[in-house]
Amino acid sequence: MKAYLLIGIILLSIFIIGCGTQAPADEQIQEAEPEEQVMEEKEEPPVEQPAQPPAQQQQAPQMTSTITPARDLTGTWVGSIEFTNNCANPTCRYVGKMTPHSIELNLVQNGNNVNGNIVMYFANFEIQQLLQNMPCGTFQDMVNRGVVGRGVIANGVVSSSRFTFDDPGDNHWELSMTTDLLQGRITSNVPGCMGIQSNKVKLSRERFASMN
Repeated sequence: MKAYLLIGIILLSIFIIGCGTQAPADEQIQEAEPEEQVMEEKEEPPVEQPAQPPAQQQQAPQMTSTITPARDLTGTWVGSIEFTNNCANPTCRYVGKMTPHSIELNLVQNGNNVNGNIVMYFANFEIQQLLQNMPCGTFQDMVNRGVVGRGVIANGVVSSSRFTFDDPGDNHWELSMTTDLLQGRITSNVPGCMGIQSNKVKLSRERFASMN
């Protein structure tokens, strides 16, 4: 009997000790995990890259209105010209001789610019009637009287092998040149058939015999 009583006391002691040391399940505090801090993603401003110098582009050569002259026009040029008034149906054609020459250009070139004067020897022209019984006009009288017409050229420009200028009558000359030859045409916008037109202009550089 005493043995049973002793066992009961021991078991009661163990139970009391166990109750004092073990916390109730509902009172057990679980260690809370630290809350995850939700970091707001902040967009970082883009890192400015140092400005790169623009790639050096090879500049194309600028085109100018004129090209270096192929040769110097300075000197005296003589030759012939065949022209009519600037009409759709001109009444007469004026045919200049080569010898003696009917036209002369005295030119001075400075770079692409050309100055000078033009001389027309009307005594060295022949008149061809294109429309019968129609007057030829002013030039016929100049041919008959053998007038020598002189005037200063304007807007003289030489570009490569092309030479252009305006004569005192506002007629536009377009000539191509070789070493000693100028040839080309004449156009005109002068109203009233008072200008001239031609597709047969030919001049050569006048050569002077060397003096010994």
